Amino acid sequence: MSIEVNIAVQRNRLSVAQELIDSLNKQTTKPDLITIILQGFKYEFKSKVELNYVYNETNKGSLERLRHCGDNVNLIIDDDFVVSDKYIELALDGFNRHKDAFCSFWGYKVIKANTWDKGISNIDCFKETKQDVQCKMLGVGLSIWDESVLNLRDAKIDYPNYVDIQLAVHCANEGIDMFKLAHPKEFVKHYGDEEVQATALWRKQFDNSELFQTQYLKLINL
Repeated sequence: MSIEVNIAVQRNRLSVAQELIDSLNKQTTKPDLITIILQGFKYEFKSKVELNYVYNETNKGSLERLRHCGDNVNLIIDDDFVVSDKYIELALDGFNRHKDAFCSFWGYKVIKANTWDKGISNIDCFKETKQDVQCKMLGVGLSIWDESVLNLRDAKIDYPNYVDIQLAVHCANEGIDMFKLAHPKEFVKHYGDEEVQATALWRKQFDNSELFQTQYLKLINL
């Protein structure tokens, strides 16, 4: 079973990305490959674990993380996180409880409401979660799944960003279960400072309300 980690790196997060790669090199269960997606620029990181670079001339969006995943077990980690030494071991333990599902350490609570911003709320990864929670929507940025089972590389996702909600609709349509995995507190470190978050997609969510509302209505009616 091969284990691949996929990271899409923004130019303003190079130092955090290197710290993340360093933390992956210290894992109790090391990945076989780390795929680095660079969109609109080139850069070389240091790593003892093999690196596979994807260079895009322009920014093709966060969907690229799914399009360039491996054939077996995949972990996507956002480039504003650094993980503890047992992160992959913990993720694999959770994955082994739900091998046919899409799993993540970040989840969302979805309820029926008039608008998406009132119907979707975070179940974040910064507090201890003692048991797995089945969700209708997960954060792709801390996820794990088996591509040979779910075939997410070919998922019909039209918009290149805001993949969380679009993938939730895909999984609901395909009958794929989604689980937020149990985890201890402080198993990841998140960089939330202004410099790192300057280009974060969450800043433009309300500029894309039509997309969110359309996908949200699909999701709550499936």
